[in-house]
Amino acid sequence: MKKKIAFFIGCYLPAKKYGGPVTSIYNVVDNLSDTYEFYIIASDHDLNETKRLPGIKEGWNKVGDAKVLYLKDSEFTKEKFTAVLNEIQADMVYLSSVFSYKMNFPAIQASRKLNIPMIFAPRGELCEGAIRIKTFRKRLFIYFERLIRIFHGIYFHATSQEEEQGIIKYLKIDKNLMFNISEMSCKVNLNNMRKKDGNTLKIIYMSRLVTKKNLLFAIQQTAKCKADIVFDIYGPIEDEEYWNNCKSELDKCPANVRAKYCGAVLPGEAVKTFSNYDVFLFPTLSENYGHIIAEALSTGCHIIISKETTPWDDVDGKGGFALPLDDTKVWSETIDMIASMTDAEYEKFNALLREYVQNKLDNRKLKNSYIEMFTQVMG
Repeated sequence: MKKKIAFFIGCYLPAKKYGGPVTSIYNVVDNLSDTYEFYIIASDHDLNETKRLPGIKEGWNKVGDAKVLYLKDSEFTKEKFTAVLNEIQADMVYLSSVFSYKMNFPAIQASRKLNIPMIFAPRGELCEGAIRIKTFRKRLFIYFERLIRIFHGIYFHATSQEEEQGIIKYLKIDKNLMFNISEMSCKVNLNNMRKKDGNTLKIIYMSRLVTKKNLLFAIQQTAKCKADIVFDIYGPIEDEEYWNNCKSELDKCPANVRAKYCGAVLPGEAVKTFSNYDVFLFPTLSENYGHIIAEALSTGCHIIISKETTPWDDVDGKGGFALPLDDTKVWSETIDMIASMTDAEYEKFNALLREYVQNKLDNRKLKNSYIEMFTQVMG
């Protein structure tokens, strides 16, 4: 009989605004559903909204290979979660987000009451780049969590060395209670890698429109390019003030840079969208993993990302580039260099990326590592 794992997460598909954490869980379910039964307890509305998600029903919903229960915020109680965990007879609870106290605190209480082992994934929130945003509020909340010892005895899942260091630094978690295993990636399809359309380079930006993702920088650097550029921007607008600043920069783009906002991408549509572009431009300030980067790579879309902010620095010179954020000149020069490639040069560029992706996005070893982690947590 399969062991049963219950995920608690702020929201799940078809939500559009929760980004990487949703993709993380989707990929775990997609790769391990032959070994475990997965149940997901989530909010019934998207981030910063109150309207119920479209197409969901009361009770358990089948989403991919998981069963999902969408609850109102008022149902985030110890009593409700205890009843849900009793109903499914969960063998393990998996929690996400250090700052999602409305869901996590009662979920932890319910799990302890039923003596269910738990593992917690901060999903990049404790990496230095993320901590620096609204740092006083975050540090104060983390201090409170440590004071009440809410995480006492809970295992932690780090997905990078930086995140492991952040968990130890900010939460003081014992290394014996920690696993460092990379994120599961999406499935790869490199059968139809694009050929560049003459001297025109099609660039895509796709992420939440917030300061951390650094769209403003992307626009400013693209505007310096001399090549013929199509620059399409995708993502949900979460910070209106920041987006207004971005729009002001878009208005300054020269005639050779045709930039426009294309709206948010529906869940599951990111990979299909990336396949229509040559380059994913993503100067993010911090990514614990960067599922959106993996999704771009999985289609053969080349990437230009910020150096030392993601675990993808090794793509540099292998069909992509990791560039320093403090050298603004190199970004436009790199874009122009790709745009000026001949067909033969671009084919070699594709070959480099193909080799990198096939080596990097291999889930076979990761799957065994996840099974070992879950087995240890469940005892």
